[in-house]
Amino acid sequence: MAVEVRVASPKDAADLARVNRRSILEICAKDYPGVDLSAWVENKTPENFRKWEGDSDKTVVTGLLDGKIHGVGLLKHDGWIKLCYVSPEALGKGLGKAILQFMETEAKTKGIKTIKLESTITAKDFYLRNGYKQGPKESCSACPGIKAFPMEKTLTKEPGQNPGRGNGQ
Repeated sequence: MAVEVRVASPKDAADLARVNRRSILEICAKDYPGVDLSAWVENKTPENFRKWEGDSDKTVVTGLLDGKIHGVGLLKHDGWIKLCYVSPEALGKGLGKAILQFMETEAKTKGIKTIKLESTITAKDFYLRNGYKQGPKESCSACPGIKAFPMEKTLTKEPGQNPGRGNGQ
């Protein structure tokens, strides 16, 4: 399976919203039984993705698997990863890791030294495997009632590294 990651374009907005909503409702929901997820997905609309793509303080990322959109990421230029989701079909195929690495590289180009995020129960082990450290408490500033884990990672520039926009592979 061919994995590709790139900066999103406005024509991606509907697919990014669909993938994000499906990931929450079909993958994450299993770890949140009995929880109303409507507040979590309500802002995942094509209109909002187009707005976020036009914001100079954010980088929206499109993840493709065999040429079709199956992943989404959102990096705020203050060092916060706000989105990193894949479709059920892309789960376990390396697309999430490619999106995460793309956003980390993008953060380095912006001079960001530490990445922060709030992980879902579902993604906690994924972030730990990718070098993130869990904070001391649970929270979720964006979704009251949704259990999440504050995490962070210090970014280091590797010798000979030339950070820039790549394909995430």
